[in-house]
Amino acid sequence: MNTSQVSYSELVQLESSLLQVLKRPFWRLGFSGAFESHFQAAEAHRRYSRYKIMAWLALTLFNVFILTDALLLPDIFPLTAYVRLFVFSPLLLLALLWLRHPSSGRFRDGLVMLMVWMAAGTILLFLCLSKHSNVAHYQMGLILVVMFGAILVRLPFWKATVSGLGVVLAYIATASLWVDGLPSDLVINSTLVLFVSVVMSLVANYQMEFDARRSFAQDLLQELNALRLSQANADLLRLSRLDGLTEIANRRAFDEAFALAWKDAQRTQRPLSVIMLDVDAFKAYNDQYGHAAGDECLQKIAHVLMGALFRSHDMVERSSLFCCQIPMMLQPFMLPKGCRRVCRNCNCRMPVIPLHQW
Repeated sequence: MNTSQVSYSELVQLESSLLQVLKRPFWRLGFSGAFESHFQAAEAHRRYSRYKIMAWLALTLFNVFILTDALLLPDIFPLTAYVRLFVFSPLLLLALLWLRHPSSGRFRDGLVMLMVWMAAGTILLFLCLSKHSNVAHYQMGLILVVMFGAILVRLPFWKATVSGLGVVLAYIATASLWVDGLPSDLVINSTLVLFVSVVMSLVANYQMEFDARRSFAQDLLQELNALRLSQANADLLRLSRLDGLTEIANRRAFDEAFALAWKDAQRTQRPLSVIMLDVDAFKAYNDQYGHAAGDECLQKIAHVLMGALFRSHDMVERSSLFCCQIPMMLQPFMLPKGCRRVCRNCNCRMPVIPLHQW
């Protein structure tokens, strides 16, 4: 299911609702608030794709029954063929064309319900007009129409309910027009079979929508967990490339950046500058004022060095190659004149660092 339109912050806000959905009982179907909006947006896209396929299938199957019209309703066969081919089929094609138009978004479900009622109405019309003894068998067509709308097309549950009950009510309302001459027990049995078929179709529709909603919630939770894992990995990668004390690049990050800068310098024949800095008398300062003061000193120096950089691709690194307190500055494509300017900038900034008097 498509969940990509839901942002990470929205997923975090919906997390508690997602967990509640997975624990909710079978008889609770709908979501609440923004969660329902996200589900409807994702489901509308899937339903639209399904409607286009099912419309062509409905057009084909509905006209296949012209063969049964010729066998079971010979007295009105020309009329049934005309209605199927030149009334219902063109209307279904127009509905299919409108489904493809962006303006049909809010009305797609209603249009599908209308097509279900029109198909059922066509069958009821045949029931009312034919006087053939085989007409009783055509009540099975109503069952197929209801099942098609509820199970294959998979209308939303409450819309499938309205659609199915509408077919049953139309069947009962028109019963007086076609029951003449039919055994009463056959009419009762046909009515009961139709009603039970509608109920079974709606139960199946409800189960499919319930499962779709649970699947949607599970997909969002999996996406949230995947995003969290990705963010945690990104944080770990970032931390693995930073010095824990000064939060500037560590030796690993410097080696990687230096290797890339060296290759670029060789390829473009442009200069590559590395500035090494030493903190004078740092060991004596650290011994006199303690490691906490020494750490604070290094943090402030690192902050000053970062502020002395002119370009985003320059780097300050706390090296441990020579001794633990030597910072290094990587300056790709910088001439010696530019390096001297960076060094003067660093020296000018150092006296303003608030430290113990030394």
